[in-house]
Amino acid sequence: MRTERGWGYVRQRGTAAAPRFQASYMHNGRRVYAALLFSDRRKAHRWLREQRSALEQGLLTSPGAPAPLLGDFWRDEYSQRHLPDLAPRTQDLYSRLWANHLAPRWQHYRLDELTSAEVERWLRGVRDAADGRGGRTAGAHCWRLLRSMLNQAVEWGLLARNTVKVGAAGKEPKRIPRALYTVEQWLQLADAVDLRWHAWVMLAGLLGPRVSETTALRRMDVDLRGGVVHLRRQVQYLPGASEGIEGPLKNGEARSLTMPEPLVRVMAEHLAEFVGPEPEALLWPVVKGLRKGQPVKPAVVAVMLRRAAQDAGLPHIHPHALRAFALTQASLAGVGVADLQQLGGHRSFEAAMRYQHATTAGQRAIADFRTEQMRQARQVVDLEQVRRSREGGPEALAQ
Repeated sequence: MRTERGWGYVRQRGTAAAPRFQASYMHNGRRVYAALLFSDRRKAHRWLREQRSALEQGLLTSPGAPAPLLGDFWRDEYSQRHLPDLAPRTQDLYSRLWANHLAPRWQHYRLDELTSAEVERWLRGVRDAADGRGGRTAGAHCWRLLRSMLNQAVEWGLLARNTVKVGAAGKEPKRIPRALYTVEQWLQLADAVDLRWHAWVMLAGLLGPRVSETTALRRMDVDLRGGVVHLRRQVQYLPGASEGIEGPLKNGEARSLTMPEPLVRVMAEHLAEFVGPEPEALLWPVVKGLRKGQPVKPAVVAVMLRRAAQDAGLPHIHPHALRAFALTQASLAGVGVADLQQLGGHRSFEAAMRYQHATTAGQRAIADFRTEQMRQARQVVDLEQVRRSREGGPEALAQ
């Protein structure tokens, strides 16, 4: 039957007990059919509306033409038009995922031949091929790349719509929260590290910048008079690379963070003793060897923290855990999610919410607050009286 708006057709197929609906429309004298039959008439009409909108906007240039092979699409379209716009580490990750996982399985499939069931089975295989969290993370990353490719194909008019949906096989495993330092432990760590790294531990524990952002800091980024540190760039290292890649911050926006007074004094001492006089001088450069003067690698920071924690008798701490510590302390101070997002440089509120960890102190504060509410409202209940009233009725309560 013709649609109610007079554009396209929807015909019922299958049986009366299990009907399926076929959608089609005419374009340049040729009938274009949907790649799949729909289980619901409304879904068929929705597909027609999407097709018509895409045609009117010029997004669908060749409707009805066979979708390209996934391998051709990667080589000719995705790797040329979309991949260069991503961050260097994401480019490297996607290239390795394509070569090691997606290409061997899907490069000879057309984009419209992929089904949800097949993709989910494959993702489960990727997950099971590796033990522990790493395998599940690889599966989630593979699905992220495949979904990105299919969505780009839709945007560029090479695929009518992305019909592939997966469940748990495409999700990242739940992160196990790292045990956070107490304020006392953090200060002990700051005292245990070499003097050249004292300011780094203080900065990381107070403002929570990413390691890649701290290693890119230069003298001109620290405003001691205004008490502000400007995060304008980051340095990333690809696996096995000896040279870092300097680029914009993760969310693409520079941010300026206000330093507490103790940090201003620590940064002033660090600039005077360990940083060159030039405005471009790095705050934490490599001090010897072939890479002298270049930004330190994150692995160097991790080793420094591990050794200092061992010397001070503290639990092992990962550099990123100091970021989590700083943002968690900020949330306990009562700042809003928008301020927490600005402090951490997150793209979304959801990312900022990850650092609002539940703590024993926080739970106790909630309990104390609610108790005080009840006291002020004179609603503190005598549980012994309630018990007696239930057992003996009003007479017992009157005793």
